[in-house]
Amino acid sequence: MALSEPDTGGLASKLGCSGCALPMGIVLVAIGLPAIVFYFADIHEKQTLLAGDERHFDPIGDIGYATTLAGDGLEFVGMKAEFVQPDGTLDLAADYRPSVTYEWRGKPQIETSRPVGAGGGSTSASRVTVRVTAFGFEHTGTDHEGAQLYDLNLGMRRREHRAPMRTNQAAAPPPACGLKGIWSAAKQAGAPARAVAVIDYDASGYTFRIQGTGFEMRFGQDCKPLR
Repeated sequence: MALSEPDTGGLASKLGCSGCALPMGIVLVAIGLPAIVFYFADIHEKQTLLAGDERHFDPIGDIGYATTLAGDGLEFVGMKAEFVQPDGTLDLAADYRPSVTYEWRGKPQIETSRPVGAGGGSTSASRVTVRVTAFGFEHTGTDHEGAQLYDLNLGMRRREHRAPMRTNQAAAPPPACGLKGIWSAAKQAGAPARAVAVIDYDASGYTFRIQGTGFEMRFGQDCKPLR
């Protein structure tokens, strides 16, 4: 019998209600509730419903929601915003799949499997990213049999892993320059007005580029173009 047509009569008989029909909704809730509870327990503190306007998401103005999801005790490292409109926002529902990725790191730790005095050891730190995309199912990989894997993304997804400490990557203050202002300066320098830009941010400032055009500019922490 198909899953969409449960044998409610048999189930009713087992429950001591021979001859009565249980509402299909009760059966579906009985089957689905454990799965729903498991799913939301699994994503607890890993995802959140997108905060802000999905059609006009502001990577700078709405960074507070991502920071809260990332957690405490972390240093900000950088941000990548793809693809930013001239008004400084992203239309996350667009078919070219805009997104914003924020990154933090935890305190460095020395890890070694050798006893003290035997040499070796390496320094690593936790890496926390919060990726902002449109609400919906997101491709997350491929299993060992080649099947495509998808997971429900609520809008902001948190991921954490440990990675070797990169000594050349400095911590940065959270980005504070309005991306609309950066876009305005880029247009004055010749950037096409009808375009979307990739804007990267780290301790050295902002990099503004429009893919496929060769146009690129850099801005300092003070929001001013670098010569």
